[in-house]
Amino acid sequence: MIHLIVNPGARGARSMDRWKKIEEQCLKNRDMQETPLPVCVHVTEKPDDARRFAQDITSARTPALVLDPSEARDMETVSGATADAFTAKTPHTIFVFGGDGTLNEVIDGIADLGNARLGYIPSGSGNDFARSMHIPADPEKVLRSLLGAAKALAHTGIRQTSEGESAAHIVAPPDGNASSGKAICGTGPNPVGIGNTSAALASLDVWCARFGDGRKRRFAISCGFGFDAEVCYEVQRSPLKKWLNKLNLGKLCYLLLSIPLIFRRRLIRFEVEISDSFVSCPASLFFAVMNQPYEGGGFRFCPEAAPDDGTLDAILVSDISRAGFFGLMPFALFGKHGFSRHVTFHRGRSYTIRCTPPCHCHTDGEPLGEVGYAEISLEDEKLQLILPG
Repeated sequence: MIHLIVNPGARGARSMDRWKKIEEQCLKNRDMQETPLPVCVHVTEKPDDARRFAQDITSARTPALVLDPSEARDMETVSGATADAFTAKTPHTIFVFGGDGTLNEVIDGIADLGNARLGYIPSGSGNDFARSMHIPADPEKVLRSLLGAAKALAHTGIRQTSEGESAAHIVAPPDGNASSGKAICGTGPNPVGIGNTSAALASLDVWCARFGDGRKRRFAISCGFGFDAEVCYEVQRSPLKKWLNKLNLGKLCYLLLSIPLIFRRRLIRFEVEISDSFVSCPASLFFAVMNQPYEGGGFRFCPEAAPDDGTLDAILVSDISRAGFFGLMPFALFGKHGFSRHVTFHRGRSYTIRCTPPCHCHTDGEPLGEVGYAEISLEDEKLQLILPG
């Protein structure tokens, strides 16, 4: 079973047109394939629907598919172990059609990250996740690739070794020669091919921000405090986003709304514990921790950030004038802003952040209101991400 969570309004009427094409393709998959994969569609109508759908899907006690040991006899593990000693469980497969905010809700709602596979069909304004992960912009092409990958994965399993690590499996092709198949899952940082498809399976770090008021929120792109979060807040409520989306210029909304905001900017004192070090800055514009290089509709704020290395990169912009800000932003689009004395980069496995006064905060572009304290740490389980070819 494939669960497709859809936000048809992520990019206004343009997203609705894209969704109609996707819906048609899903029906073809269901009705025309010799071995169809059932697709259950969940359409969001309001904020938090995607989170609730993901939670309901993954809270089920029974996994999507349990292979009988007799069915596993046709598999061989990369290490050469036989398939008789285990029963393979297939994680819940969830495809997401929407923007970065919809994706954030889904990741935040997944009950068990280790028992889910995620495919993403970008259809938002910023699309920073797709930009960082090199996911194509053509939704029909992405869906075809994801469906092919899901079909291949439906005939495989992931075994837990005695050390608790996932072992890759090779599916025997029609000629019965298992050695000519492709590994479908690995424990390393690099994506591994899925069967004979062009897609790959990768492991994605997921982080959790815990706030002083008791709230917590996962994220996979970034978590920002101060000016960048205030821009996200304005983007959510501005009619400008709707009009720019109609012109296919939605990502410019972040840049355009930052212009009036910089004239009434509020400087923040940040005190940050980063793993075993400490950073304090009394007059900062913003601080952001990033699992991906891009945020804000294409700004490459942390060009060295990697989504699978167990660390978060961070950027601190401090003591900068309005003129300095406008001069710096074009360089930030290409990740070339590190020359500025107002910019410092950091890297760590955990962060404790104190903001004085409390300031706006966002996770993956979703505004969370003002916060004064946050602890950020890596979730225990990685999320399996299907990367379309």
